Amino acid sequence: MKKKQFPLAITLLALYGCDSKHPSLDADKADHGKPQAQTQSVVTPDRQAPKIGSNNPPNPLLSSVNMLDVLRSQKPTWLNIGEPIQVTAEQEPPNNIRARNSWRRSGAEQVIVNGKVVKIEGSTQTVTWASISPNGSLILIEKGDSAEVCILAQDGSTKSSDTQIPRMNFGDKNRWFLTRWMWISDSEVLSAMNEQTPDGDQIASSALYHYSLSESKLTKVLLPDKFIDLNDPHLEIVELAGRAVHLRTAADGQKEMWITIPDKGK
Repeated sequence: MKKKQFPLAITLLALYGCDSKHPSLDADKADHGKPQAQTQSVVTPDRQAPKIGSNNPPNPLLSSVNMLDVLRSQKPTWLNIGEPIQVTAEQEPPNNIRARNSWRRSGAEQVIVNGKVVKIEGSTQTVTWASISPNGSLILIEKGDSAEVCILAQDGSTKSSDTQIPRMNFGDKNRWFLTRWMWISDSEVLSAMNEQTPDGDQIASSALYHYSLSESKLTKVLLPDKFIDLNDPHLEIVELAGRAVHLRTAADGQKEMWITIPDKGK
């Protein structure tokens, strides 16, 4: 059964709200000159927008100048873009499989991640995702238009760190949001990007991205041919086992595969 897609407006309302801006993009907007005219497209300028009256009705949220500014924003100066990583499918799944990340909200300033109660003091935005590093010392929290890595104490309290997390796949022509980051080591995370169509009914493209916290480097992971090169792919990270990653896609029937992310530090 094909995985149900959430309307695009709901997805982006969870990220940005109805009229909020990404706080780090104000300086970038000066480089764009005058604000872009409203358009029906949700993608980058090098891709054609659907015409009015076509089978892709415009989404009011994505027609806003603010949202297009976010999608067209320049790469942050702190972010490095790495050369793509090519991976191959594993023949057998590994033995040391970690349970899939589990989390839920428990009040305005508290979440429960893999059974651990985590206090997020001073939070004024709804947490949309949380994931704890393998050694339990860090937690990646997504809320509103931001993602941050916090130091996690044994008592569940958190303290902000200076680590930055990219919110889009800068460097790729199919620009879209990176969310639901999952840890493959104590300094590396993965995100499955699923770019939605303008009407929010299907996935236009999917890709996997690796981010090194120590190098502030974002890298695209090149998956085996035809695994996601299909209509409405919807890539999902199912579970992890060290650097091994269990992927699933709902494209034209469910497909699954294990891959291993190379450790360039060795």
